[in-house]
Amino acid sequence: MRTLDSDNALLIVAPDTLDQAIEAMEDRSLDMRDRGVIYAGLRRLKLRIERALRPMTQEIERAMIEAEAKTWGPLQLNWRAVDVAYPVNDEGNWGDLTVQDALAVWRKEAWSRPFIREIPAHLEVATAALGTAVHEGDPGAIDLWQKLNDLGLRTQGVKVPSLSVKES
Repeated sequence: MRTLDSDNALLIVAPDTLDQAIEAMEDRSLDMRDRGVIYAGLRRLKLRIERALRPMTQEIERAMIEAEAKTWGPLQLNWRAVDVAYPVNDEGNWGDLTVQDALAVWRKEAWSRPFIREIPAHLEVATAALGTAVHEGDPGAIDLWQKLNDLGLRTQGVKVPSLSVKES
């Protein structure tokens, strides 16, 4: 038997059939109802695959944590924050000159300006924009995120594992 790896593992699920279904669903010359039926079939397949992967994902995460591994081939173990809070935006900080002065200084900098907004009478962090930019790797956002963490102006409850797969 041939050893399976991430590049050939999909061979066991008939990739030609899957490719044909995707091509047919995207074929604008076909009737929309037919394309919709194919779409529904692919969605059902996706849901079945996700249900099957969920417990395996947790097992792999646990094994990687125990092995203190960050990557296994194309698998990468990441950590995401849960219960994130931005005390910097709390009402008690609206009049706190230490917090407001720090925000005013950061707002003058090009790297952090997009993430600090002016509300009448005070400044606060645009948390959704900051989170998106940090996720996308924006260096200015990451720097501001780190400063907020260091000063206790951003907190998080815990971090939970999350697997990702590098595309080849």
